[in-house]
Amino acid sequence: MIAAVLRSALPHARPLVRTAALALAVPAASSPALRSGLLHTSAALRATDPDAQRGASVNQDVPSFNDVPENPHPLPRPSDPAYFTGNPNYYNMLRELNFLIRKHGIPFRSKPTLTRNWRSMADMTESMQMRLTTGSYMDLVHRLNLLFPLQDQDVTVRRILEKFVPLGQKLERRAPSKPQLDEHGRSYTTGSRKTSRSQCWLVPGDGQIYVNGSRLNEYFPMLMNREAVVQPFEVADRLAKYNVWAIVSGGGPNGQADAIGVAIARGLAVHEPELEPILVKGGLTKVDIRQVERKKTGQPKARKKNAWVKR
Repeated sequence: MIAAVLRSALPHARPLVRTAALALAVPAASSPALRSGLLHTSAALRATDPDAQRGASVNQDVPSFNDVPENPHPLPRPSDPAYFTGNPNYYNMLRELNFLIRKHGIPFRSKPTLTRNWRSMADMTESMQMRLTTGSYMDLVHRLNLLFPLQDQDVTVRRILEKFVPLGQKLERRAPSKPQLDEHGRSYTTGSRKTSRSQCWLVPGDGQIYVNGSRLNEYFPMLMNREAVVQPFEVADRLAKYNVWAIVSGGGPNGQADAIGVAIARGLAVHEPELEPILVKGGLTKVDIRQVERKKTGQPKARKKNAWVKR
């Protein structure tokens, strides 16, 4: 009787609505026979109603959340920790070099005994797919120079160092070559100070000194700069014995004068090797590596601070 009433009251209702209505019409305390009869009646209605059949087919085509298949080819989890740095090639190579340096017990801050010219920063960036800055490139070169003397002791060291040798060159030890006089009896030496770089040619003469095509007193009006240039001649007692042609660039007058002085002292040691101990003892052949301390952010100078008032 209940099924007949529902059938007459819901002739055009959707299958899901009719099913819900049938479920609501049955109390929780109804008999099992009544509930089974209602279920058979709803199944018969779905079998005879075309809308119910269409709805059932549509519902069958829609997959549930449990029916969604898993990805058959999931992306593999990166096993290399350097993958997450954004520059994996550089950090992997740095890790290998650090491992070899620790293996052979070399202090990281020690000065390399032998050095050579490696690939340039642009060449490493392009050929080895590394993102390098000036600081990271210098760190890499420092580690290569630390391992350079061990190329004959460890095959792994030699295999890695060969990757950084410029094209057309071989990984071999070269004895440091000292400057020699050319066919015209001239010595060619270089010097530096702060950001100044100088090149000097010395030849026996009457003491003429030219800097960038100008005479010494014209290029350096200040007396202290001219004294820095001729100081090697004074220490070696060779005033008015050599002519100098110098090319200098970068920095200010003080740095340029000191750079020329270093190059002149090295040139004197080439012409007269017996003067080298005197010049070395005076510290004239060694480059002064001190640099100007950089300005700090928010401060007027490197060490100067803004005035601070409490009240």
